[in-house]
Amino acid sequence: MIANDLTSHFPIKIYFLDAMDGWKKFAGKAATYIMVSGKKFGRLIGTSDILYIGSTDDLGKRRLWNYKYKTIKQEERIHDLSVRLVKLGISVTLQVCQSPPDSRSVQEYESYLLSKYEEEHLELPPWNRQGPS
Repeated sequence: MIANDLTSHFPIKIYFLDAMDGWKKFAGKAATYIMVSGKKFGRLIGTSDILYIGSTDDLGKRRLWNYKYKTIKQEERIHDLSVRLVKLGISVTLQVCQSPPDSRSVQEYESYLLSKYEEEHLELPPWNRQGPS
């Protein structure tokens, strides 16, 4: 699975570090989101550019703010990995879906995407620690 396969459902694309700085623009907005590497990488089966698949009921305050200020261990890890990739010259973009297809909730769409990714690659995206619920 690569991000281009999902383009029609993820119309908002912004550099992840810029999104963290502008977290207020996303405050109060529920979303399924993916973090995408500017460079494809190998998986157990195939390649991908998707680093993380997530969802939240408040992308600004509950995710981007936490990533920016590293308030939780998982968010600190993702923040630090993003900064390291950018320093290596590899972009990290945030792609946002606020209206999932087929009347799914943002959490249901996240679960669907994680299942599809795991089915295709036999593993989760590298920055995800747990599978679909």
